[in-house]
Amino acid sequence: KPFYFRVARVVRARSGLRMAEHQDSATRAEQDSKEHLDVKERPAKAAKLAQRESEPQCTSVKQATEWGAVAADYEALIEPLTGSFVPELLDLVLPNASAGLAPALPSEPARGCWDLDSAGMTLLDVACGTGTVAVEAFRRGCKTVAVDVAPEMARLCAERLGVQLSEQASAPCLNSLLEFPTVRVANAEMLTSTFDEGTFDAAISNFGIIFCDAPSVAVREMAQCLRPGGTLAISAWGAGAETPAFTVIGRVAGRLGLPRGQSAVPHPSTKRIDGSPASLERLLQGAGLVDVQVHGPLLRHLRVSSASAYWERFARGAPGTQTLLAGLNTAEKAELRQAVIDELSQTFQDEV
Repeated sequence: KPFYFRVARVVRARSGLRMAEHQDSATRAEQDSKEHLDVKERPAKAAKLAQRESEPQCTSVKQATEWGAVAADYEALIEPLTGSFVPELLDLVLPNASAGLAPALPSEPARGCWDLDSAGMTLLDVACGTGTVAVEAFRRGCKTVAVDVAPEMARLCAERLGVQLSEQASAPCLNSLLEFPTVRVANAEMLTSTFDEGTFDAAISNFGIIFCDAPSVAVREMAQCLRPGGTLAISAWGAGAETPAFTVIGRVAGRLGLPRGQSAVPHPSTKRIDGSPASLERLLQGAGLVDVQVHGPLLRHLRVSSASAYWERFARGAPGTQTLLAGLNTAEKAELRQAVIDELSQTFQDEV
C-alpha cells in the first residue's frame, strides 16, 4: 500500500485569433527582420519591466528566494514525481511522435523516437523548475525557451540542457535574437516584458504557475506570448481531498498548535490554486483562451521507504514546509517531526 496519493489534471487551450495577428509567414519574417534593427523597442520594454515589477500582485522576491533555497533537493526529491506528468502534458501541445533520431544533449548520446512533426516548433516552458519539461521538449525537437523566477532553479535547468544561463536574465529579448535552447530568469507574471507577443507556438507550465501569487496574470502573459492559434497547457494538483500527501505536515502542525508564541510565521507562500475542472476552465477562459479542455484526474501514488523518508522529502524539498520549519525552534521541529512520523507509521504500519 503506497503512502498517500496525488491527483492532478492537465488542461489545454488555444490562443484566439486576433485581427491584428492575421499575418502570413512572409509578413511575420519581414517584421522580425525590422524588429532586429529597431533598437527603440529595448528601452520601451525595459520601462515596461520596471513598471510591472512595482505592481503588488506580481510574484514576490520572497517566493523566488524560497523556491531557490530548495532547488537541489527539489530536483532530487520532488521532481521525479512531478516529472512523471510531463509526457501527458507535452502530448497535448505536440504532434504525434514519429520514428527518428532525437537531438542529443551535450552530456548524452542521441536518442531514438522523437517528434519529427514538432521540429522547429517554438515552445516556452514557464516556471521551468530544474528542467524536466525543457529537456523532454528539446528531445522531441522543439526550439525550447525555459524561464523561472528563481535563479537557482533556472541554473539547474541550464545545466541539464548544457547551456549557459542567460547573462542578462531579466532583460528584454527580441524575437530575432532568441537562440534555442535558452534558459532565462523571468517572472511568469511579466513575460511580455521579456518576450514579444506572438513569439511562441506553444507555452507550457508543469505545476509551475499554479503557485504564482497571481496565476490569472501568469496565464494571461503566457497567452499573449502565443502566436494566433498557439497552444497553452498547464498541470495542476487537485483539491486538498485529492492530494492528501500535501496536507499531513501542515495538519499535524495545526493539531499541535505549532508554531507557538513569538515564533508564529505567515502562511507559506506556496499556496496553490484550486485544481478542480471548473476552476481551471475559468482560469484559462479568463485569459481569453478558447477550446479549453481539462484532462484527468491523473493519479500518481507517492511511494516512500519509510515514514521518516516521507518527512525528509517534504522538509527538504517543499518551500511551504521549509517556511513552516523556519518559524519553529529546535524543540518544536523535533516535536513536529516525531508526530508526523508517528501518524504515518500508524496509518501505514504494514509499510514501515
